[in-house]
Amino acid sequence: MKWKRYMMATVCLVIISGSVVSCGFVRHPRHEIRSKRATNVVFLRMDNEATRLGLTQAQEEEYERLKKRVTLAMERDFDRFRRTPDEALTLFDEEDPGFETVVEGWKRRMAQAEDPRGKYLDYLVEFYNILDERQKGLFMEDLKKELERADRFHRTRRWG
Repeated sequence: MKWKRYMMATVCLVIISGSVVSCGFVRHPRHEIRSKRATNVVFLRMDNEATRLGLTQAQEEEYERLKKRVTLAMERDFDRFRRTPDEALTLFDEEDPGFETVVEGWKRRMAQAEDPRGKYLDYLVEFYNILDERQKGLFMEDLKKELERADRFHRTRRWG
């Protein structure tokens, strides 16, 4: 009878110590944009779509040129995004860095920068123009499914 109590106590002790130890070593993801990972995900999806559509040799060459331009644009945009805190710090280093002055300077700099979303939509249109009629139909079906999936995802997470 005693060995059952010892066994039960040992099992409970192992479970409790395992929980305590494992909770201490949980790594929390940092919320930062890793440009290499983001570009890899984007190009993986682009390549999968291009493969699924069955591009011809000429289309494949145009796609590779487009892909190089998108790569350069993404690197530039991520670099600009990484420099944003430095720009804010330079605004604070100016004489009399009142909060309103810093915010106005930041607004000015943001207004001067181009909006990257429109640029990437233009790249999407270029890719669409590479395709023939059959491929355009398949692409539009895929795009519609993706947008419906995203809409369902966002509808389930809305407040209210």
